[in-house]
Amino acid sequence: MSKRVTFLSSFLGALGAQELAIADEGEYRIVGTVIFDPEDPEEQQDFHWCIPEGGVPEDQVFQLAALLHEECLLDIDTITLPMEELHTKYCALFDSALSLDEFLEVANKLMAIEVPMLDEGKETDRFFIHT
Repeated sequence: MSKRVTFLSSFLGALGAQELAIADEGEYRIVGTVIFDPEDPEEQQDFHWCIPEGGVPEDQVFQLAALLHEECLLDIDTITLPMEELHTKYCALFDSALSLDEFLEVANKLMAIEVPMLDEGKETDRFFIHT
């Protein structure tokens, strides 16, 4: 699995995705479907993310997405913990010495990521995470 798909699995998983079905993975983009409920064909959303393999967010951003996913720390697309508490949890889990300011930079990089949703081949909305 490419780094892009691995990152998307955590990022979109934090937003409730149960599975990702990748339809096309080119040099500069990934196209697929987010499956929220494998039993319900209505609970899926097509997406495309234009990013080269080398453009995958840095490890700290990936780790934060994984933490949000694994600990179910989102309410729909909103981070449920205060940033100070999330910082403490992140540092403990990843044995990190990031200052709060450094952590906030990582969080802002994660919150700057948007994965466009597609309906009938047209962009209609975006997946994103915010506070």
